[in-house]
Amino acid sequence: MAGKRHHFVPRFLQAGFASKKTADQVFTWVHRKDRPPFESNTLNVGVEREFYSIGTDTAADDAITDIEDSFSTLVRTLRDCAAQPVSDPKIPELISHLEIRTRHLRQSLISATDYLLRGLAAFLTDTSAATSYLIRQVQNDPDLMRKPLAAALGCSENQAALLVENIPRTILEAMVAQYSPIIVDQVIGRLRGELQRIAKSSHVRALKGTVSPAARADRLRTLCYATVEYTAGDVILGDSPALFEVAGTRRFKTLLEGKDELVAVYLPLSPRLVLMGATNRAATLPKQLPEEIARSSFEYFISDRVSDDNRRRQTTVGEAAALITEDELEEIMKSSFVEERQ
Repeated sequence: MAGKRHHFVPRFLQAGFASKKTADQVFTWVHRKDRPPFESNTLNVGVEREFYSIGTDTAADDAITDIEDSFSTLVRTLRDCAAQPVSDPKIPELISHLEIRTRHLRQSLISATDYLLRGLAAFLTDTSAATSYLIRQVQNDPDLMRKPLAAALGCSENQAALLVENIPRTILEAMVAQYSPIIVDQVIGRLRGELQRIAKSSHVRALKGTVSPAARADRLRTLCYATVEYTAGDVILGDSPALFEVAGTRRFKTLLEGKDELVAVYLPLSPRLVLMGATNRAATLPKQLPEEIARSSFEYFISDRVSDDNRRRQTTVGEAAALITEDELEEIMKSSFVEERQ
């Protein structure tokens, strides 16, 4: 995967869902919630520029490139054999690798922080406690008031910064109240950019440490694995390839949490074949597996065909994709501002 264009859904997995092949070019149908299905070269699917690198630091991308050949060979071997029990020790490593590699993880973190930032913006503009909060922000960083104050007084930004540092609190309160929308925009803008940077750097740092987390792989080693035929022959591949089934109200998810009671994991290999690992050797594939894959996909899924079923499924993309629900985010937001409201 060396280069600038990094696939967060490996092409060796996408190849199993080919709509057609031309020489060494593989095509698939992409189903996004917000547009009609379109056929695309897998070279351009599940890819983002410098997704696994930061500046000149390509260690994560290099590590993924080094391990990808062995995983690609494993997937081809599983795909080319008849449905049967399998026990390759690299299978848990493959699944844990795909789990942490996905863009879904990073984008979910960004979406969650964006939700919290919108909540913070509402708090800052709609509550009386916001004035005290903003004053503390301005006192810690006079630059937040520098531009609006300079514009209002017709002075330089340096002079405005000095005024903020020495201005009486009563006047500062009145100014903050007047310019709060501008200050809020600056605070939120700074936080959003910083949190997006942190999400990427944290993800890349985790991948640099290990492209197949040992603790997650060890948890998956307890499962009984088999390649299983999906008789309907219309399995799809989500933008988070592995789907976990757990005990509880939220049955299917793309990221396994420590508290989850694992029931099974599903990795689609082709429209007719799924790699399944289950706690119960007698387990069977859920009939609604394609529906759950679509609902758990963050932005899109791919398939070898356009069909009425796939058109219906694409309208559900993202319904169960959030790693943190809005109710959970609301609780986090409320608890974060309790001190400010008191």
